[in-house]
Amino acid sequence: MDNSTSSRIWWFRVLFVVLAISLIFLRLLPLETLPKTWAGPDLLLALIFAWSVRRPQAIPSLLIAMVVLTEGMMLHRGPGLQAALVVTAAAWLKLTWSYNPDMSPLREWMIVALAIVGVMLATRFFLIVFFVPLPSLGLHLSQMFMTILIYPVVAVFSHFMLGLRSFGSTDPDYAQTRGRS
Repeated sequence: MDNSTSSRIWWFRVLFVVLAISLIFLRLLPLETLPKTWAGPDLLLALIFAWSVRRPQAIPSLLIAMVVLTEGMMLHRGPGLQAALVVTAAAWLKLTWSYNPDMSPLREWMIVALAIVGVMLATRFFLIVFFVPLPSLGLHLSQMFMTILIYPVVAVFSHFMLGLRSFGSTDPDYAQTRGRS
């Protein structure tokens, strides 16, 4: 990779950390005092998956793990479970992307939806196996569906507002990330 591509990747990494910290901060704000009967989307998960599909080299697995682990600590979740599941799903998305870089938006959305469902089901499964008190199934399902529905908005925002362009197999950067010249 040349110097401009390398500096652009580092710019995206810094931008990702800033966005992640902002999203975590917004989740910590006490905006509602009543218990919720439904959960909103997990914007950080949608952002991680959108960036994993569109520019996989911009967010390495270690960075994803650190951000999600920090979120888990700040939100008083069990440390490590969500981070491990999100890193695994993001790695699967990156691998899927590497085999088919010219995905249609609908196919991308379906594959990401599958990853979101997998993370939510695996989270619920591990919480049940280890006898951890669970939130209601309705909360998990509403968060899963809302995250799936908000994903295209996050992908469009990343594309147009942040300049995170997806590249296909004809892009020179793609050949460099795949080890070809």
